[in-house]
Amino acid sequence: MRPAESNATLTPGEYISLSHARLDRCIQRAMDRKGAVAADAFAGLYISDQEAHALARAAQERPADLQPLEARPALNYFPERSLRERFSLTDLDIDILHACLAPLYDEKYVRLYGYLHDNVSRSAASLQLCYILFAEGSADRLHLLERLGPGGALRRNGLVVSENAGLAATQAILAAEPLATFLAGLTIAASGVASVRLPRRAADVNANASPLAFAALPLSESSAPDVWCVSGAAASGRLECIRQACDAHAWPLIEADLSELSGAREAEFDQRFRGVVLAARLYGAALVLRNIDAALDSPRRATLRRELSDISGIASVLTSALRPLATDPQMRAIFPTSRLFDMQISGPDYSARRKLWELHLPNELRTQGDPSLLAARFPFSEKEIQRVVRSAQDRLALPDGVVGSREFLYAACRSQRNSDLKDLAQKIESRWNWEDLVLPAEHIARLNEIEAYMRNVERVRSEWGHARSAPAGGASVLFCGDSGVGKTMAAGIIARELGVELYRVDLSRVINKYIGETEKNLARIFDAAAAASAGLFFDEADALFGKRTEVQDAHDRYANIETSYLLQRMEEHTGLCVLATNLRQNLDHAFARRLRFVVEFPFPDRALRLRMWRSMFPAATPLGSDIDFEFLAEKAPLAGGNIRNIALAASVMAAEAPPVRMEHVVLAIQREYEKLQKTFMRNEFSQYLQIGSAATHESNEANSSKLRMGRVASGRAAS
Repeated sequence: MRPAESNATLTPGEYISLSHARLDRCIQRAMDRKGAVAADAFAGLYISDQEAHALARAAQERPADLQPLEARPALNYFPERSLRERFSLTDLDIDILHACLAPLYDEKYVRLYGYLHDNVSRSAASLQLCYILFAEGSADRLHLLERLGPGGALRRNGLVVSENAGLAATQAILAAEPLATFLAGLTIAASGVASVRLPRRAADVNANASPLAFAALPLSESSAPDVWCVSGAAASGRLECIRQACDAHAWPLIEADLSELSGAREAEFDQRFRGVVLAARLYGAALVLRNIDAALDSPRRATLRRELSDISGIASVLTSALRPLATDPQMRAIFPTSRLFDMQISGPDYSARRKLWELHLPNELRTQGDPSLLAARFPFSEKEIQRVVRSAQDRLALPDGVVGSREFLYAACRSQRNSDLKDLAQKIESRWNWEDLVLPAEHIARLNEIEAYMRNVERVRSEWGHARSAPAGGASVLFCGDSGVGKTMAAGIIARELGVELYRVDLSRVINKYIGETEKNLARIFDAAAAASAGLFFDEADALFGKRTEVQDAHDRYANIETSYLLQRMEEHTGLCVLATNLRQNLDHAFARRLRFVVEFPFPDRALRLRMWRSMFPAATPLGSDIDFEFLAEKAPLAGGNIRNIALAASVMAAEAPPVRMEHVVLAIQREYEKLQKTFMRNEFSQYLQIGSAATHESNEANSSKLRMGRVASGRAAS
């Protein structure tokens, strides 16, 4: 955006030309006072009088009606008028600024300044040079010292900076970086201090309208702008909301990421941040301070307090952070005269996310990803959705890409959020599908209901008007049953079908004997799960979600508070939350109304055990002809997890001399019974147990013989 008005009569080129003409007259007058200096044999190491006068009188278009030096013309040029008004500058201040900027526009001033300084290496403006150009006597010098001193408008507003602290007559005085482009009428541009965004035209805004349903920020422009503290979760769309509001007001936007600037050294941070604020004031831009909470908790807040003490001229000040900041004492100290307002952004709702997925999902991925499910499970902003699509497309470009395109898409979704859960819980890698789960048909149907609920609840809430009666997209589920009946497998299958990660909560890291620590640990878990769109699996939940007791001492009271807090967080959680227990009777009765689903996993009967035995040995496993699954289902009343352990152990026993025979399976059953501390009925398996023991003894003898032969061979090789 060029800072010019429709009634401006001067172009930037004409304005610079007039300013330089005035500066040339000052230089000419200073050289006339300086007098002639004899040249010597060191030509080239200094500037001669002849060269200086030639440069000063260089052919240049000069307006014929140039006014005398003492009467500065009132130029009809918007940047200068704006500069005077916003920073209360005098004619002398403007002359000093042009003296500082001239070497940037025309390198002849580099040589002339060296001549006037009697030092060819001093090519920048200085207090000494200003004395030479603009002071006739002691009174003028004092006035110059006042305008260039720490209390003067030029330094106070950061329009000029010195190489070092203090005000030495010989040190260079430099104009602030954004000032050169502003007075030259150039478009505001990024200068290493912040990113710059120009407002979009109304036609562009309408043509590229996003289906995001953000609340409008009620911004207004004033001499003392309000400060809006925009907060929200990571990737909630805070910046997009701010940008839309600035587009509506046609404001340019300057964004400074304080988390990046805070890594700079103190002097560098001060200089760069001063440039950010100055650019916003010069161009009347909105100033956005991203991640301001990172600076509030560091010594850099002193710089913020100093540089933001005067924000006049800035269209609006907006801060972006994870938490509300309007009531933070540090924020009040930084903006003592401004009104602070909080606005929390929850990000695009389900309907907007579904439209975004439909908008950005290409044809090659549309059949692999359901926009409704993606919108329900992953509360992404538009930028995150675009990154997911690009990542999945890049993977599809590989030779084997088409085969697992659905997995690529959901993996790209999960990778968008950095999960802290890996430090708090253990990820459950699910390798199963519905065909692997052996349960009665009515229980499989119940589990399918849970998956369908998670798929469709957001649609029902957003589009069918159930937002007040249904929780926000979450489902708390209780799985009851003995160990090994398939509770963990079922939870993993549901999470896999939904495309989300499932984490098993490690109770040893959660429960803490100190009062209040358990709640803190659980808060971290639930917050991390919500940020990562992950599911939670609490195994042996009765240890954590036990019945609340009658209060007899302080420990009972705080234990009850822990349980109440857990119930509340479960109800608020927007993802899948599965509780597994072997002892349902030990759970608190308050769970009844807070649990969305309760599934009782039955102990498998003979028919189910027969299906399990037949499915536990993969097709590639060599099985002996004597394997009798009917006998095993009848004589070994075990759960599916135990049968899986037995199948694996028997296969390992037979690996040396396949195939897997009944004696291997029976011996593995005996070992599993010993682990479970159950009575093993030897007489029921006697026909296989004796053979199995002999076979095992023979196998052990063979292994011992091989070991002895290996030791003998090693000894011979060593000798």
